[in-house]
Amino acid sequence: MKIGIVITMYDEHSIVLKTVKEVKQHFEGTNIILVHSNNNQESESLRELKKITEYILLPDMSERIAELENANPVIIRNFNTGFSKLYELSSDYDLIIALTGDTLIQDATSFTRRY
Repeated sequence: MKIGIVITMYDEHSIVLKTVKEVKQHFEGTNIILVHSNNNQESESLRELKKITEYILLPDMSERIAELENANPVIIRNFNTGFSKLYELSSDYDLIIALTGDTLIQDATSFTRRY
């Protein structure tokens, strides 16, 4: 099964790393695109994520959130960027998954059971 995953993230480095490791443990060869809204924080988890995913860093828009009234434009921008990159890598996926950084996946095999 060919799976593509896009994750949008701000500061949830450790949660996303746990999710990515869980997915990679069960689905070797999965394309994982990580779109990170730059929060100017570095961590060991983030350094590892940069090595094991297709990592995209976008400008932080949190100061504009008050103007925008919610985070939807940022999430939409991040997913749009991530899906564009995912389809550059391949257009032949059996399953495409979109996650926000605060979503911890503890059992990636549930993807195929739901599929």
